[in-house]
Amino acid sequence: MASEPARKLIVNADDFGRSKSINTAVLRAHREGFLTSASLMVNGEAFDEAVRIAKSQPTLAIGLHLTLVCGKATLPPPELPGLIDPFGNFSDSPVWTGFRYWARRKLRPLLEKEIASQFAKFNKTGLALDHVNGHLNMHLHPTVFDLLMQHHRDWNVRHLRLTRDPYELNGRIDADFITRLLPLMPTGTTELYSHPSCEPPAEEFDALINQDIRAQIERHNIQLTTYGALDGVIDPSPASSEIEFKASRRQAPEEESNQNDETHSYPAGGSALRSARGRTPEQGLKADRRTRKRQPRGYSAGAQSGSDKS
Repeated sequence: MASEPARKLIVNADDFGRSKSINTAVLRAHREGFLTSASLMVNGEAFDEAVRIAKSQPTLAIGLHLTLVCGKATLPPPELPGLIDPFGNFSDSPVWTGFRYWARRKLRPLLEKEIASQFAKFNKTGLALDHVNGHLNMHLHPTVFDLLMQHHRDWNVRHLRLTRDPYELNGRIDADFITRLLPLMPTGTTELYSHPSCEPPAEEFDALINQDIRAQIERHNIQLTTYGALDGVIDPSPASSEIEFKASRRQAPEEESNQNDETHSYPAGGSALRSARGRTPEQGLKADRRTRKRQPRGYSAGAQSGSDKS
């Protein structure tokens, strides 16, 4: 019997439901290419269409793309005073928004209410929640991340993306980048996330339906998978999940010994690529420090810019 592949690859598309062009790209990339999952914006303009597409594609795993900046809220303005404008929109300034979420403690209960509402709207679709991440990586903001940890059982947060921004991975995600990345994938599970659209320029969409890359994935003995598929090898013990989920921030380097059950993320955002290692609440979250030996002292959303589309 052949042994299980040493390397697995999750290929995810963010912003699902944001527009018809993105929805079409997600559908085609899954059907014709090697896209395995997508992250749904529950308040996107093409949300209803995205849900229909997701239900028509049972092999496409769907997660929640939590939106707390550069997008619309689920709840109406009267319920979120000071968090959104009179038209129901979050600020379009990621840096200023991040500062406000950190400095203005009175916004925390409003964020908690809105986040819960986005989870509830996702759950009403009837789709299984495969993973959670955030638009412009706002899920990693200290206040938002703390809320997700606090409620990870209530909101069924089992798989959460953790991203970093090493300079050496900056670039656009295209066929050439993926070709160079595949041989360098570490053992264990890697996430490659992108922002495909059928509108030009469409380098990311073109890369996701590139049959040469699909052949390379098979040639490198890399198994395509999803976060949900990892549940078969994860100990979901609720007794230890909260302790491990929080303790992972302070985990010593010598404790980081087994890479086979870890998830490395190679995301794309505008013209920048960020690298991370994400883990489930049951296993804890550890940042990808393959280029450094010491662990980070805490989490941050990282540098953001107006061109970041994650």
